[in-house]
Amino acid sequence: MEKTKTDLYKSISSNNSITKIAVILLAAVSISAIVIIYLMHVNHDKYVYGLSKDNSLLPLELIDKREVAEVYEKGHISHFIELFYTVNQYNYKDRIERSLWLIDDSGKQLYESYTKRGHYNKLIQSSSDQSVQEVKIVVNGAKNFKAAILVAINKPNQKDGRFYKIIVEGSLVETEPDYPRNPYGFIISNYRETEYTEMTK
Repeated sequence: MEKTKTDLYKSISSNNSITKIAVILLAAVSISAIVIIYLMHVNHDKYVYGLSKDNSLLPLELIDKREVAEVYEKGHISHFIELFYTVNQYNYKDRIERSLWLIDDSGKQLYESYTKRGHYNKLIQSSSDQSVQEVKIVVNGAKNFKAAILVAINKPNQKDGRFYKIIVEGSLVETEPDYPRNPYGFIISNYRETEYTEMTK
C-alpha cells in the first residue's frame, strides 16, 4: 500500500496562514469589545433603568434620562423639604444637617433664622413635632422653582394641630450625584420663604 507523501513546507505555510487569520479575528473581537465597553461607560449616565411599559418586572428597558428630568428635579426639592420641615425634638439636628447637603448657604441662613426666632426651642419645650402634610412643586425650564408647603405642628394630647402654608422659591444647579448625601445630583440655590401663613382646618 502506497503511503501519501506530505509536503512539509506547504503544511507549515497553511498552518501559519490559519494562525494569522485566528490572531486577526481575535484582535478584531477584542477591539470591538473594548469599543463597546468604552461607549457604554461614556453613555451610562444618560440613562436610568425602569420597568417596562406593561409593568412587568422583566425585561427592563432603557428610559432616556431627559424624559424623567422633571421627576429628578422635583424629587430633589421634595427630599430637601421633607428633611428640613419634618422634625421633632429628638431628630431635628440630624435632619437639618442632612438637608443642608442638598442646598447652598441659603439653607444655612434659613436654619439660623429659625434658630434665632426660637422655633426649635419651642418644639423642644412643648414636646411638639412638625411634619409636612402636602407639597406642590412647579419647576420651569430654567430650573427655577416655586413650591407650596403645608406644615402641621402637633403637641401631645392636642386634638387639633396648627397648620401653616409656606411658599418657597429657589433654583436648581446640577452637580454630581453623591449617594446617600445627594442622590439626585442637584444643589438648591437662593432658597427663600416668601410667605408664611397660619391656616385654619
